[in-house]
Order: sequence, then structure tokens, then C-alpha cells
Amino acid sequence: MACTATLNRSVQKTTSWLAFPTEQATETQSATFVKKLLAVAISNVAYLRAIFPEHAFGDKCLEDLNLKILREDTACPGASQVIKWMRGCFDAFDKKYLKTLIIGIYVDPENPDTIIESYTFKFDYTNNGGMDIYRNGDKLASAYSPSETKKATIKLLRTIVILTQTLNSLPDDVMMTMKLLYYDDVTPADYEPPGFQPVDTDYFMFDEEPINIKVGDVHTPFHALKLRIKTDGKQFEEQETVGADSQNIEDEAMMTEKSIYEKELYQADQKTIQNHTEASSSTLNTSSKLIKQPMQCEDVPVETPARPGTEDRAISTTGSARSNIDAQEENGVRCPCGCNEDDGLMILCASCRYWQHAVCFGIIDENEAPQNHICNFCANEEDPERQPTDPRLVGLDEIAVQATSLWRRALLTCSELSRIVLPNFARSLGVEMTVAQGLVNRLEREKFLKAPSKGKRLGKIVEKEKIKNEGFKK
Repeated sequence: MACTATLNRSVQKTTSWLAFPTEQATETQSATFVKKLLAVAISNVAYLRAIFPEHAFGDKCLEDLNLKILREDTACPGASQVIKWMRGCFDAFDKKYLKTLIIGIYVDPENPDTIIESYTFKFDYTNNGGMDIYRNGDKLASAYSPSETKKATIKLLRTIVILTQTLNSLPDDVMMTMKLLYYDDVTPADYEPPGFQPVDTDYFMFDEEPINIKVGDVHTPFHALKLRIKTDGKQFEEQETVGADSQNIEDEAMMTEKSIYEKELYQADQKTIQNHTEASSSTLNTSSKLIKQPMQCEDVPVETPARPGTEDRAISTTGSARSNIDAQEENGVRCPCGCNEDDGLMILCASCRYWQHAVCFGIIDENEAPQNHICNFCANEEDPERQPTDPRLVGLDEIAVQATSLWRRALLTCSELSRIVLPNFARSLGVEMTVAQGLVNRLEREKFLKAPSKGKRLGKIVEKEKIKNEGFKK
């Protein structure tokens, strides 16, 4: 069975947010964790895809992630409606009825079942609190440890943030709908959560063949949440199914990479990313019952990172000794691009003592590094001692800062290579294949890359002179 709800799309900042439960030792803790994660994920999607205006969101933080969360705002009825839907979803989830929640983005108000993009959340429930791993009668570990759950959560949220920024922009007049699928064997035939109504269809359709993207899976001892995105496949022409076929692509790329190295000299290592919406419709699919409802949330993410590299100006290059810097003064790498890896030329913030990629602050040469680097996290333009190294970053929100930094790293990586092979490019930046593909698409649009006339498996050709002359304009 199916149900639906619809709505029309049309700042306060805090430094901390009640974090997800650090452990999911009980079913109640686990359920709270999953509901918070769902709220954060949906808020993030709504914010990054510009479904609601800026004032419909609040700013929160979760450790190294800067988040956005929908808030009930009388000036944005659509956001309030989505929050009500979410409460209905929570009701179905708490009863263990909810199997699948699908968010559909559509443009024709007369045809809400034909969509241009979808976000599918799948839910699983277990009754035994997970499974422990034993060897010779001795318990080694739990199948789902808090650290693994945390790692998967951060990865899923970070992937949403970066991926949604590399997708093509949505039309201005998009509308949003939700469909819920139930587990029919436990869900009463007449059950509908608050805010939902039955609908006739239990599926969505696309005019064009979509691509299915695996965003991430998060497991606790009692629950599992999986997120997949479907969108216009033309954005990812080089891949038929991102995620599912990524291993084959990587295997093939390893062979390609070897041949490229034999034929060409690489110059460096490969280490270096409105206003009317309608929410309507919830439906279900396959062997479950469906119901649609928006969410109550209070947060959406962008990320910050952490770790290092010589001194004088507190700079370092990957692999070099950090000779004159007291190790106790370093806090690791925390860079606005969201990658916590020591990579290439690094600079040390004089205030927080975190290392950052120099290129993320527009510095591509060691001689350009300032004597006193102040990162965007610590900058205070009213304090002479804390003037930002890159004032352009200070004026941007966290999401724009991350996108700008990742774009700069992508340009620098390209400038050091003759060709770009997608899987290797993704590994160099430390991002998902789909994110790397989005960056490649933009690089091609701006003519920093071009497709080869033949030998396509050798990757895209880098226009080095154009990158040198236009890529890093101040």
C-alpha cells in the first residue's frame, strides 16, 4: 500500500550540537542514533540541492563536520511540512514498519511520479543486538563496533556533502515528494503515519535512464541504514553504475596507469575536490507497505579535517621531515577541503596548530607561503594578529569553502599530470568515484581537460597551460 504528502519550495549559529549517541548498546540508543542520522542526511540534501532558502536551516556542528539542519520556520512552510513528515517517518520506524523512504524531486506538479532525482533510504532491524566474532571460544570483537559506526556515519555524511555539489544544479521550480515502503508482514493494513495518506502508485519513474549511486551504509547492533541516489546518468557517461562497477573500473585503471607511466613522464605523485518546493507523496514498493512523510531535523553537514608536514614558515612537503616543529605543538591535519591526509605542500596555522594543504588556501609554491599562516577556522579580520591567509574563504559558508578547496586540489593534481584516469584521480583526492566524476565534468566544461580523439582508456588530456594561466587566478 502507498501514501503521499506534498509541499511547495518557495541564523543562528551554534558551536556544538547534541551529538549522536556515542554507543548504541541498547535498542533505544540505536533507534535515536538512526533517526538523528536520517534527519541530518535529509536536511543536508535539502540544503545542498537548494530546495529551501538559507533561513530554513540552522547551523550545527558534529565533531569535525559542520552541519545544516531544517528548522520549523513560519517564513518557510515547506520546511515545516517536511519536519512533520519526518515525525511520521519516525513513528513508522519506531514500530519497525518502515522499510524504505524515497525522496523524489520532480518538476511537473501534474505528474509527481515522474522524477529527475531520488534519494532512497533503506532500513533493516535486528532483534539480537548484532553479532559477536569469536575464535576458539574467545570473543574478538563485535561485528558493529561504535568506532566502525562512527566512521561509516562520517563517510556517508561527507559523501552527501561533496557529491550533491558536483551534481548538475536542479531547476528552480522543483518539487519534493516522499514515498514510504513498509514491511507488510508486520504492518497493519490500515496503518498510515501522521502526515501521510494512501497513494495509488508504489514507484517513481524517470524520463531518462538514471544512474544509481551508492552513498553509504551505516550499521549498529540493532539497525542498518543505507542511502542510494538516482540521478541523470548523462552526468556520469563514463560509468554505467557508479559504485557497483567501481572495482572493475579500478582494476582496469591499474593496467592503464602502468602503461601511461611507461609512455609519459609524470611530474609528481598523484596526491593532491530558491524557492518553491513541493513535498508530496509517499509510496511503497516491492513487498512492503508504503507511506510518505517529511522529517523533523536539525542538522546538515560539511566537514573539516586534521594532520601534517618544515619550518621557518611552518611549511612541509609530503614525506619530508618536520625538523624544527615541536611535535607536541602539532594537532594533525585539519583542512577545509575535508581530507585529513598529509599531502603535498602543507602549511601550519599559527593559531590552532593544525596543518593544512597549502593549495586549499591558494598557495601552490613554497615561496608564496606566509610567515604567519592563519586558517579560515581561526581568522578574525578585526584582530591584526589573526588576518586570514586567504580572505576569500572567510566570506564563504562552510560548504562553499569545502567545494572551493577541493576544486583547487583538483586543479593542482591535474597540473602535475599529463592525463587523468578517473579511479586514480579519485584516490589522489581521497574522494568517492562519483565526486571525482563530477569534478572531471566541471574540468571539462571549463576546458581544463579534453577528451582524447582516440585511446580513451588512457584518460582525459590535461590542458596544463590553461591551468597555469587561468586555474589559480588570485
